[in-house]
Amino acid sequence: MGYIGFTMFVAASGALIVWFWHRSYTADRYNRFRRTRQSRNGLPADPIPPVKRNVDGLSDAEKRRIEWEAKLDTWQRGFETRKAAFNNNVDTLQGDKYTFVPGPRRSNSAASSA
Repeated sequence: MGYIGFTMFVAASGALIVWFWHRSYTADRYNRFRRTRQSRNGLPADPIPPVKRNVDGLSDAEKRRIEWEAKLDTWQRGFETRKAAFNNNVDTLQGDKYTFVPGPRRSNSAASSA
């Protein structure tokens, strides 16, 4: 009886896997069909860009953003020139070299005898 139950479990699992595969395959084919119809009808595949509300040039927000980016670029350029000229490793190191000295060894015999 155990073999029959195991066989039914394997068959049900296989049927479930085939059903999911067939469902995803069908959905993929449907999506490809829709894209093909759009391109065949001359519809754009890319989304339509948003309409610009301002016809006479840049908006105030765009102008402020451009000015801010220009100020930021100017500041970064000045920082890069200072950074290139600044080198704190010019002087040689002075002092004694550190050498590690291990501490005295302690025995664990006192802890094990207690």
